[in-house]
Amino acid sequence: MTLLELARKLRPLIEKAAFSLDDADALEGVQLFPEWNPNVEKYEKDFRVRENNVLYKCLQEHMPQEGWNPSAAPSLWAKVLIPDDNVIPEWE
Repeated sequence: MTLLELARKLRPLIEKAAFSLDDADALEGVQLFPEWNPNVEKYEKDFRVRENNVLYKCLQEHMPQEGWNPSAAPSLWAKVLIPDDNVIPEWE
């Protein structure tokens, strides 16, 4: 088995394991999460995806479609952030 074949075999297991991480740890490994994809059957509430190397959490179950990507659909997705009590974040 080549390294590429092994990586393809392990990727689903890595993604499955990543979903058990809390948000703070998830932000340390954004690349562990799948890229947002409009061809997925549906996204469940709290499912995390990445888009442009930013981690997002699904706010409500929905069937994805073009234009409903995380950066364009704030009613469906929220950036995963870890608030710091000593810092007021910039508004987005």
